[in-house]
Amino acid sequence: FDTCVMLDFLRCTDTTREELQSIFDECKERLYMPYQIGKEFYKNRHNIIPDIDEQIKQLINKLKGSSNEIKSRFSKGTYFLASLSDSVEQSIERLTTSITTKQKKFHNAIKEDDICSFFVSVFSGRVGEKTEFSESNITDFNQRVEKGKPPGEIDKENKTTHYGDYIIWLDIIAKAKKDHKNIIFVTSETKPDWFYKSKSEEIIAPRAELLEEFFNKTGQEIHIYNIAKFVEDWHKLSKQDKAPQRAVAELKRMFRVKEMNNSETPIDKTNNSYESTTSLDATNVKA
Repeated sequence: FDTCVMLDFLRCTDTTREELQSIFDECKERLYMPYQIGKEFYKNRHNIIPDIDEQIKQLINKLKGSSNEIKSRFSKGTYFLASLSDSVEQSIERLTTSITTKQKKFHNAIKEDDICSFFVSVFSGRVGEKTEFSESNITDFNQRVEKGKPPGEIDKENKTTHYGDYIIWLDIIAKAKKDHKNIIFVTSETKPDWFYKSKSEEIIAPRAELLEEFFNKTGQEIHIYNIAKFVEDWHKLSKQDKAPQRAVAELKRMFRVKEMNNSETPIDKTNNSYESTTSLDATNVKA
């Protein structure tokens, strides 16, 4: 599972989080976490709640701004218009109060330490080793970029986070080669150097170059899922039942928001070293 799937534990509702935890726990013997993904999660997890709070603040400010604009424009009109203006103002006040209440409930429900402890338990003994990023790796990465070979084509534009996707890709290849096993990679990525996209920007499938390189270097196959599709197939194939539609719908919605924004939470971009590289926010076929 990629970094953003893990960060989604901090974004989603209790019901969906419990569903994800159940799946992680059921398949924990088959889990593997590249070192880079763990590093990205622990670095970026502190940004999730402040980012959500900032968006809530912007929403409330928009509502208050609309209320003030309506009041300024219509409160001095006819009695009928003025009464409508008052009703709108009162409705917005009730709505902002409700949003604040729900925000507090969200804060109380998110137990960041509990989520971190859960990941420690399910990934215990299943985390890749920290490796040095050598000059030969940098040369190889630059050659890939020059040839338009993914991943990395998009990241080359970011001078501080060049290598994150590339490091994770190398780790997954090494794991499959060592263990002689196929890989299921569950991601939330939307960048075109990972996936083919339609003219309307919908994700179609993983890039053929990735699948070919993976097979040539490992003799194994890699299947790349977005998280919603993975949850559906997990229930169908492993549990022989129907996935909870509410959780699937929430995960699909979260994916669409990421795709529209084409961004993730703010990332520390202090220097150019391997230690500061971040950012696999990944996915595959449209759910």
